[in-house]
Amino acid sequence: MRYKNKIYYFGSFFQLGVIFLATACSNAKTADQGTTLKNNSFNQTITQEMVIKNQNNWQGQIEVTHDSAWSPVIDKAINLLPDGLKKRVKKIDLKTTSSIDYITNTVQSQAKNAADVFAAPLDRFQNLVDLQLALQVGTTQKDQDKWLEEYGDNKQMVQIGDGYYAYPLNVESVITYWNKKVTPTLPEDLESVLSKSPEESKFVTKFADLWIGSTLFNGLFAKEKGVKNASKQWADGNKPNITAPFINDQESVDIIKKAYTYQSNLRKSNDNNLKTVGEGGPQRDATTRDGLAKGQIGMSLDGPWILNDLVSYVLLANKDTPAQAVETLKNLETKKLPKLNGNQMRHFKGGWGYVLNRQKLANVAASERAARAEFANYFTQLLTSSQLSSDWFANAGKISAAKNASVDLDLEKLVLTDPTSAASPKPKIDLSKFVNQAGFKEAMSQLYNSVITAVKEQSALNVDQPRWPGNGYWDAWDRLGLSSTTFATSADQFYSDFKANINRVLETANK
Repeated sequence: MRYKNKIYYFGSFFQLGVIFLATACSNAKTADQGTTLKNNSFNQTITQEMVIKNQNNWQGQIEVTHDSAWSPVIDKAINLLPDGLKKRVKKIDLKTTSSIDYITNTVQSQAKNAADVFAAPLDRFQNLVDLQLALQVGTTQKDQDKWLEEYGDNKQMVQIGDGYYAYPLNVESVITYWNKKVTPTLPEDLESVLSKSPEESKFVTKFADLWIGSTLFNGLFAKEKGVKNASKQWADGNKPNITAPFINDQESVDIIKKAYTYQSNLRKSNDNNLKTVGEGGPQRDATTRDGLAKGQIGMSLDGPWILNDLVSYVLLANKDTPAQAVETLKNLETKKLPKLNGNQMRHFKGGWGYVLNRQKLANVAASERAARAEFANYFTQLLTSSQLSSDWFANAGKISAAKNASVDLDLEKLVLTDPTSAASPKPKIDLSKFVNQAGFKEAMSQLYNSVITAVKEQSALNVDQPRWPGNGYWDAWDRLGLSSTTFATSADQFYSDFKANINRVLETANK
């Protein structure tokens, strides 16, 4: 039985919904061209004919990083290349680390030995530009219009000042995941959830990860400063006078302590699932997804990237009862974020891009630089193009930033793997028994559609990311009190530690 269902066309709404965090950053450093690679300026659209013609003008391969789950997408992009160029791309599978850690531990410390092309979330772009590690895409308006035409207004996602420093990959947002059997009525205001014990609410999320924890604050900041200026509560001003107004705002302080208290209650729970999520560690995400699938958790805040794992847990739990798998899938749904204290919760306008490593592409013979950079640009355009939008969604839960992107959910081609396996690559789940089960295709379409709709609706509400000082506040939030192995012992202590960490970040950034 074959079922292929185009579940959504979403290019246009994200053109309206996503404006990059740093439109106010016109004072970002302009990278010194000096002896390093000049910013891209070929004054024409790179074509397949060009890269074929120039393939002998450079040696070796370009290296492209990817998370393990993205491997099928990279493979397809390589297979779309002309035969003579397929061997010119080397995949760097980040099996033992993450794309974010790769940026911190490899790109920023040894850029010339890092990959030519690497993935980065939008909050890291400003620092990559400041450190002169990201190659600008085109230096004239004409170049930029041609090179980034594929992405429409979403090219603003990767804009710093007047330049563009990556090819947009996807748009994303934290949304609400909901098991209707466990939590029959979705709460309108999260306050009603946080005021209960975790055992009663059956609610878990990664407040210990500020990327998700930020949703607790952005609605308040939008009320205080307006949506356009909400990010200034996180970081305001320019070096040497960058400040973090929220850290001394009483309503913000109350939220900080509330987040700590709920997280602490999770850690102290007698329910092993809740306790595992609260303690963090490698089993936190797996426990959340498995709990939603098995009806042990009723609600969570997370991103579209968990969708495939969530479905996999449902199928594994019902491998001998496909009819029950259908019923479970029908009970799973996603929505935009709820309110908190009467304020609509908001995430950051977010997503990822593929960045060209300026230092690495300059670290070759002068006679090879132009042709090598030309091919790196061509492949990165291909990798982030609408041709692969279905593959990015199916394999990574990433909703393409390309303006003509659409998603085809083809159950014969959908690859789901066993998230419980330690093997590499993870074994595939046999979908044949499920595809033939009455109602399965409709339940899958409903769930996948709900994710895209929820991201669409939430993205329209989200706020710009601030111009984060340095690498942002992620470590300042996570290291003490929420995800550290040596937890703060009280909400007051956590706030005190967090404030001290923020002040250290600001002190360093203002030097």
